[in-house]
Amino acid sequence: MNSVEMPERLKHIIGYEKIDFIISFKSEFPFKSFYILYIVAFIFFALPFGLVLSIIIPLFKGENVEISSKNSIEIGNWNNLEPLIIPLSVSSVFLVIGCAFVTWALLKLFKSGGYYVGTENALFHFTNGKAKSFSWKQFTDMMVDIKSKNIYLNARSLKNDNQNYTTRNIIIPVEGNLAEVGKICRQRIKENNPTQI
Repeated sequence: MNSVEMPERLKHIIGYEKIDFIISFKSEFPFKSFYILYIVAFIFFALPFGLVLSIIIPLFKGENVEISSKNSIEIGNWNNLEPLIIPLSVSSVFLVIGCAFVTWALLKLFKSGGYYVGTENALFHFTNGKAKSFSWKQFTDMMVDIKSKNIYLNARSLKNDNQNYTTRNIIIPVEGNLAEVGKICRQRIKENNPTQI
């Protein structure tokens, strides 16, 4: 659990704090753990894309497009585009949303990995050469998901106005020692914030 070699920059940031665990990950959203998300993203893109193609392709072939409207069938073509305006507009909106969804999912899937390091006082997240630290006092809740091999944590921090809080969801992908890492997280949260968990 502590045998992972850390980058020098991360070692420097952590300093002499006692390390409880080190988690190295290739992706924060691995396909095997979030496959449903990626499948939904694909469906959200594929359905409107298929509908747009079913209208556009016949048009460019010079064929008529039949559109069912209430209890009648309207014929659309280059000389009569009116029946096609609403279906194309609605499909295009969902297609744009679908494209954004798929792009977001792919970026998450191929986003470079990094490290999660737990110490006595904080949880460190290191990726792309940048580190963020979260005091164990900030955490309000956690859950260990055996099926996805993830630990879900909720961290709370004050906004710039020092009056309102913002909540950040943190997902730690753990390949091994899931129960042990979860036990340590729970222990540190309880030690630093007895009112939680």
